[in-house]
Amino acid sequence: MEIEWESDGIELPDSVERALQDDSLVLFCGAGISAAWPSSLPGFRGLAASIADELGRSDLFPADPEAVVQFDVVMGELNEPAR
Repeated sequence: MEIEWESDGIELPDSVERALQDDSLVLFCGAGISAAWPSSLPGFRGLAASIADELGRSDLFPADPEAVVQFDVVMGELNEPAR
């Protein structure tokens, strides 16, 4: 299988290029990789806040975006029936 690689000026080690050509290359990426353009997906805080807002529970998030939020607690509260 011939793979077209557009490097944008980045040189890859030969072993990486061989793995790409052999269809055996595995990439391990961090959690924030989808935050950049073009996907621009929200991080977990943004996703949880969006879900809370959609469910009418924006009260679970402090107005200060720098405030610490326990997301496991928030998601647990969102899972509870409305009171």
